[in-house]
Amino acid sequence: MPTAPAPPSEQQLAATLRDRASDDCKKGYLPECLDETRAAQALDPDYSGDPRWEETRSTVSDWVAGRMKQRERLAKPPLGPGERPLQRERRIH
Repeated sequence: MPTAPAPPSEQQLAATLRDRASDDCKKGYLPECLDETRAAQALDPDYSGDPRWEETRSTVSDWVAGRMKQRERLAKPPLGPGERPLQRERRIH
């Protein structure tokens, strides 16, 4: 009776995710690259052997930092000196 092959190890799964992440980063699919990078790192947190992986992580890190700066620019600035928050008018029906 044939037996099923052994499931891949966490390191093998992480290697597959790293390859996908690298390909996605090269194609510009950065949200997918970020997800795969995080998943690979969760499966194999001590991995650091491939310069291509370091490049992928750097690309993702730069993209996330850029997104954070963009959000800061879009955020409403704090009140300036002498400004008061807007008050809602009470409407009497």
